[in-house]
Amino acid sequence: MKGWIVVWASVVLLTVGVVTTANAESPIMWQVELKFGQYKADVDTEFSGSSLPYKCGSADGPFECIYGSSGVLMSMLEVDLQFWRGVGSLGVGGTVGYALDNGTALDATTGAKPGDETSFNVVPMQLSLVYHFDWLAIEHRVPFVPFAKVGIDYWIWWMRNSQDEVATADGSDALGGTFGWHVGGGIKFLLDWLAPDMATTFDLEMGVNNSYLFAEFIYSSVDDFGSDKSLRLGDAFWMFGLAFEL
Repeated sequence: MKGWIVVWASVVLLTVGVVTTANAESPIMWQVELKFGQYKADVDTEFSGSSLPYKCGSADGPFECIYGSSGVLMSMLEVDLQFWRGVGSLGVGGTVGYALDNGTALDATTGAKPGDETSFNVVPMQLSLVYHFDWLAIEHRVPFVPFAKVGIDYWIWWMRNSQDEVATADGSDALGGTFGWHVGGGIKFLLDWLAPDMATTFDLEMGVNNSYLFAEFIYSSVDDFGSDKSLRLGDAFWMFGLAFEL
């Protein structure tokens, strides 16, 4: 788990460096976010109100029976290009993430667990329209910046067996991709407000205009827009992170 956090931190610092180099003397155009949250796929909502062919305790469906009811770490990196600035800013952003859930394989007929380990991997990709109400922060030094997002999704998923190979089910590989959409919003706290001199130095030396801590709530519906043949990967969850404006 710590290893993945180090990897994501390295990626975001590299991204900040590349974007800064390209826009060292330009107005604010970019925002880079690194964020983490607890995620649990909505796979079992497909089985809501229906009975399973086997007993699995209080689990809502086979996914919970295999992987448990607890959420897992979702890590995301987002890069936004701000194309309009007036009373706030409007931008378009791209996001990529990763989450891994480990469990114990399940016999599809009996519900028994033979003891073999399995893993569920998901890579969410999002394209978003993003609005930040940062006018008060810029004009009146109010350190809180509300924001909202809406966009489309494509999430890649796959399952691996105890041999670390892509698992199979009914003769088919357990992997695929699912389209969907998301909405989200939250609040950012401008760290420059706490240490303006340090923020000025950070701007001059690194090209980072503003730094934020933030909390974001995301609702994602990832089921090929209501298809009953697709794996349901969406969730409603909180994310917390660090953002840099360049």
